[in-house]
Amino acid sequence: MEIKGVKMLTYSEVKDCLNNVEFLNLRSKRVKDFLDQFEFIDKEKIEQIKEDLRNLNILRLKDKERAIIQLINFMPTTEEEVRVVLAGEHITLPLEDIQRIVEVIKKYK
Repeated sequence: MEIKGVKMLTYSEVKDCLNNVEFLNLRSKRVKDFLDQFEFIDKEKIEQIKEDLRNLNILRLKDKERAIIQLINFMPTTEEEVRVVLAGEHITLPLEDIQRIVEVIKKYK
């Protein structure tokens, strides 16, 4: 098997991929069982959130696809929750930028 590339996926996208696989190994089955416990937003909304977050033109998020994916995975609705998610990516932002992120995410909750 040859790896042709790496792409960051949201939990929802991983769940969709696993649902389309006929045979799952033990690890994949455990991941699927875990993800089945949660309800996720649909693909169209995910793409719209990604676009909206990118359109905020926050310089520190510009080339940080992983940070955007994490924001979508956790859908933080407060400034503190955004700080916690971004801290895992070693990103700090001014309060104004954090508030703009919260506004975008709240539109899709």
